[in-house]
Amino acid sequence: MAILYTLLHQDRVRSLVLISSSGPKHQVTEPPDNPELSNMERFLVESIWQTPYNVLNDLKVIQVPTLILIGDQDPRLEAARLMHANIPKSTLIIINGYEHHIENKICAQKILPWLQGLSGYVTK
Repeated sequence: MAILYTLLHQDRVRSLVLISSSGPKHQVTEPPDNPELSNMERFLVESIWQTPYNVLNDLKVIQVPTLILIGDQDPRLEAARLMHANIPKSTLIIINGYEHHIENKICAQKILPWLQGLSGYVTK
């Protein structure tokens, strides 16, 4: 969703952070069943899951600074490398010892310094 939003509204996006992203290619399949999701979350997951869209050809037009975080054991690692190769202003950080789920603390330790390094970006 973040990639699609950025492609449609770059004028509203200052930077993009993708954490364990599904990547540019998405095949229509059944969404994962998670009983902990609210009705709204379930609706969003099902809607996204049923929307096939390959953004690979569009990634080159993303002109905002983009951070891609991925675990070294995540099955989406190659997709992350592909996104990095195609998004001009992207930074790829591969975190050792993680699969698909990366701890919030680890994400924050990687994201905040990256944001602070962006020209004109202020974080508190």
